[in-house]
Amino acid sequence: RYIVGLAGPPGAGKSTVASEVVRRVNMRWSQKHAKDSSLNSNEDIATMLPMDGFHLYRSQLDAMEDPKEAHARRGAPWTFNPSLFLKCLQTLKEEVFTNFSLSNYMNSVAVNTSGLTSWFIGVSLCSII
Repeated sequence: RYIVGLAGPPGAGKSTVASEVVRRVNMRWSQKHAKDSSLNSNEDIATMLPMDGFHLYRSQLDAMEDPKEAHARRGAPWTFNPSLFLKCLQTLKEEVFTNFSLSNYMNSVAVNTSGLTSWFIGVSLCSII
């Protein structure tokens, strides 16, 4: 399993680059293994894990010294939950699994999770943005 991280300021194109890398890796995998009937070439081997799911809860922002500023700056590095993100990365790195549900780690209050509960990572490459 490979975990690839992309860093940069908001609007720098991290999501765009990560999406394209994931698309190309999955396309190459499918093309390379389409001729080998022992491999399921229809399965994606790469997926993207967005940082949006690791925002601090709104209640945690409310408890900060300046809640108005905290909500206004949501997305700044100090408005994320690094412990939860680290726990997720450690799980991805250490555990052997076929399916891994992001809903165990993503903050449903902080991000629209319609569809996120169906995201699974059981892959050879994961893009972390």
